[in-house]
Amino acid sequence: MKFSILVQGVEEEDIQGGEVRRVTVRRHDILENVVQMYKEDPDIVKCRLNVHFLGEKGIDFGGVTKDFFTSFWEVAFQTYFDGDVVKVPLVSPQKLADKPRMQALGRVLEHGWRLTGELPVRFCEASIIAVLHGEEAVPNEALERSFLWYISEFEREVLCSVLEGGKVDGYKRNAVFGLYRRFSMQCLPAKSQDELREHILTMARCKFLIKPMAILSYMRSGITDLVSLKTSLTVQRISELYQVLSPTSANVLKNVRAECEDLRPEEERMYNFLTVYIGGLDGDQLLKFLHFVTGSTSTPVGKGIMVSFNSSQGLSRAPHASTCNNTLTISTTYESYSEFKNEFNQFLNSSEIYEMGSL
Repeated sequence: MKFSILVQGVEEEDIQGGEVRRVTVRRHDILENVVQMYKEDPDIVKCRLNVHFLGEKGIDFGGVTKDFFTSFWEVAFQTYFDGDVVKVPLVSPQKLADKPRMQALGRVLEHGWRLTGELPVRFCEASIIAVLHGEEAVPNEALERSFLWYISEFEREVLCSVLEGGKVDGYKRNAVFGLYRRFSMQCLPAKSQDELREHILTMARCKFLIKPMAILSYMRSGITDLVSLKTSLTVQRISELYQVLSPTSANVLKNVRAECEDLRPEEERMYNFLTVYIGGLDGDQLLKFLHFVTGSTSTPVGKGIMVSFNSSQGLSRAPHASTCNNTLTISTTYESYSEFKNEFNQFLNSSEIYEMGSL
């Protein structure tokens, strides 16, 4: 238990103390609902939340609160941010003119950390460090990591290959040229690994720190207790959290375990189906899986994901999750992995995913 609290970064009194604020939101209007809430009432960050989504059955024992922040950031990333795996604030005249809205984002970031001990890890690591500690505090390692996750998977593979000593020829040369053009690098491509690394840092500083500087500053000014937040989220702590909480199949599988050690043959078979399934999930499907099971899109460190089993059949054998304790219940009646995979995929992509009971 102590390990869980340490990794998540929230002391027990932060979670258990303070006023409880009842919050009701519409999932399809969550962006406007939440932004308005945090604009009009900055003191909400001092409260614990009891969240209810209109039209849904979830009872908030902690899981719905995680879902509240996760769902908000998913829509905020689509609206205010740019990028594939890593998200960076979009800069536009409208956003620069709406300082109160950007300040509200800072308060949501602060409150989510205090209540759940999690950061929205798709928010660019370098940019989050800049929000809390200023641009000058961002280490080169965070800039390079952020850049490699911001670009496409193909571009990432090319750059990693070159940085590890691979030759820049053929399609790799074209990919590097394309990156330089996209990030307005008015120079010839690097001739050495060290020079390429310097060029990556130059592109990263421009994209993650310089261009969104005003928006990052607005978010910082919205945080109600910056000193306390900087103390709990040091630069090193943020980097550690991003390493641990970033949602990859490997990270998730490290934190999945069966409820009982002695599994019956049919349970062991389904458990193997599940681990193969998780290992094959791509970025978006993995995020949906985590959101369904845990209420969050971060890797569930410490508590992990507990898997239990039942023998439901037919339409009633859809997977069931309890996000308050990260428990996933699956049926043992699937005849093949293909059947298991197809039904799980259909469920994750359906509206039924939010028709959950006790959360």
